[in-house]
Amino acid sequence: MKIKRYEASSIQEAISKIKNDLGENAILLSSKRLHGGRNPVFELTAAADEAQTERRSSTLRVEPRGTGRTPAMPPESQETLHAFRKDLEDLKALVIEANRKNILYGELMELKESLSTFFDMLGIRKTEGKPQPLSQLYYNLVAGGVSKDRAYRLVGTIRKGLTARAEDDYDGVLRSAEELIQKSVVPSYERTRQGRVVAFVGPTGVGKTTTLAKLAARWSLEASKKVGLVTADTYRIAAVEQLRTYAKIMGLPLEVASEKEEFKNALRKFQDRDVILIDTPGRSFNDETHLQRLRDYLHLEIPVETNLLISMTASPENMLATASRFDKVGYNAMIFTKLDESNAYGLIYNIVDQVGKPAYYVTNGQNVPQDIESLNPAKLARMVVRNSLH
Repeated sequence: MKIKRYEASSIQEAISKIKNDLGENAILLSSKRLHGGRNPVFELTAAADEAQTERRSSTLRVEPRGTGRTPAMPPESQETLHAFRKDLEDLKALVIEANRKNILYGELMELKESLSTFFDMLGIRKTEGKPQPLSQLYYNLVAGGVSKDRAYRLVGTIRKGLTARAEDDYDGVLRSAEELIQKSVVPSYERTRQGRVVAFVGPTGVGKTTTLAKLAARWSLEASKKVGLVTADTYRIAAVEQLRTYAKIMGLPLEVASEKEEFKNALRKFQDRDVILIDTPGRSFNDETHLQRLRDYLHLEIPVETNLLISMTASPENMLATASRFDKVGYNAMIFTKLDESNAYGLIYNIVDQVGKPAYYVTNGQNVPQDIESLNPAKLARMVVRNSLH
């Protein structure tokens, strides 16, 4: 493997150097803008197989037709290739414009992902007027929030297991997709739930207090369990009063415990309770001090089931960052809120598959206790494939 570092006044110039030096098959390892000086300087690190680099001139040579080395392309493939050439030309224009405006690495990676998707779809795009079931599945999954790479892998796996005749059965393709998604997330749901003490953490405004009230009502009124409530959220205006109102309506005891010793005292008072629900203050996932304090607060001799709440109204990048950064708190499971404000259920699958932790509930409105649904692997798979909660 040959690895080299390049510096240039623009990303476009650096990429040009890499292609000229290492060839079209070079892999970009890193990209960053160097500080200092009046003019911007970009540093890119790239790698290429040494054997490929040595053979680059020969591999780029186009073989003439009729030699027997390159089979003739069938008409339908030519039509597909023609359509994708146009897409690629448009994408090239975007890349050139992006480089002129000094758009940096993150934006270029988005363009790279789009380019990869074009090539991926060469294998499943239909050349006739009516889309194939596998192609239709891919686009439906992506439209529903499933990441392009996951959607492509799902379609590829399904195609390998189907006969040519079965590929025309769209309902059968959907069932296969549900089975694959369910199988992929089952390991995340095999963790033992800890049960009695349940905490809710997450960013500000994600719906922790309302979700807690919904579960308190479900367990106390429907399951006839003895429930106790504890709130540590003394930061948000009227947060305690909001939970106190819910507690009064349901006839449940409430303790305010902003410090850990107060929390321990509250737990001792609730020794006779079947379930103890803990509300916590919301903060940004960038607040390292808060995350550490929250971790210390919930670290007890007895097990605490900690649920991270993630809003479906956040961007996919923000959702993933929330799941990643709050891992410092040590959460066990996730609850996705505000599904009534989003229909991209595939985003849930992305997060569960990425972090390897289950989502046991989703909420879809403000009504207490109605707007909350239990979630399991089968239901999650059905939601993602059908893009419907029911």
